[in-house]
Amino acid sequence: MSAKGSKSTVQDMNQPKDVQYLDLSKNPNRKAVKEYWEIKKKFISGYPTSAAEKRISGCVDILAGIDSKGELSAAKINKSYPEGIFDKHALASLSKWKWCLQKITRQDSLYYI
Repeated sequence: MSAKGSKSTVQDMNQPKDVQYLDLSKNPNRKAVKEYWEIKKKFISGYPTSAAEKRISGCVDILAGIDSKGELSAAKINKSYPEGIFDKHALASLSKWKWCLQKITRQDSLYYI
């Protein structure tokens, strides 16, 4: 994964080609995320050593596809600050998360985290 150009970095996790995702990242759907998904297992990865040594803090905005089993099926860095520093760690951490459905629905969702 490249540190430069993280806005276009995509982590492809065997996303099925025929899946239609419900986009919950835009208003007014953004508030509906909690109606679809509850976080069952959260994992926080270690802090990047280079960032800790330089006392750098930041954040990563990730768009994530969650399949009907509550597993991450695809993820994409939407934006990050500072760009590229935390992307790899954030994606590695998110890949270990698990969700459970709140509603009886079999539709996969694009989940804004």
